[in-house]
Amino acid sequence: YAVTEKADGMTLTQYLESRGGRIGWNEALDLLDPLLVSVEKLHRAGVIHRGICCDNITVTGPGVVRLGGYAVPAMRSQGTELKAQLYAGYAAPEQYTASAFDGAFTDIYALCAVLYRMVTGVTVPSARERLHGDELEDPTRYTLAPLPDGSVQKLPLYLADAILHGLQADAADRFADMQAFRMAL
Repeated sequence: YAVTEKADGMTLTQYLESRGGRIGWNEALDLLDPLLVSVEKLHRAGVIHRGICCDNITVTGPGVVRLGGYAVPAMRSQGTELKAQLYAGYAAPEQYTASAFDGAFTDIYALCAVLYRMVTGVTVPSARERLHGDELEDPTRYTLAPLPDGSVQKLPLYLADAILHGLQADAADRFADMQAFRMAL
């Protein structure tokens, strides 16, 4: 059994839908930064989440998010028959392999997929699909959410590069750890 605190609020998916499907990159980074710090601490403690997606992130207040689903990865790694629930568009390619290896790079893939969804309004194609012909669009090709004054912002190239680096199909081509990922952002 796992007991978790219920976080009042809405999923990040619901939050994005309430905002027209996407948000500005500044807001996206402000929302995700505390979550990135927390995931980095988990990784240092040897915990890989393996299930980060917009439905496991709850927006509990203005600028406040919480990540759920912590207990399930631990149960899956204890030799049980509980199989991973893979979230299409967020699960990394290595999660679809028989060897089921993972590391910080697995959560980094998911976090980049979340960030991609937040700023473009589009879910990354499933990793299984991407392995048979990568159709991932450069995030700079999308029209971004307008700013409060109505002007349209462009996604900075460094941010697009960081997202695409973290979404590489080969885990060895991604950021090695959360610190490197956060520095790129």
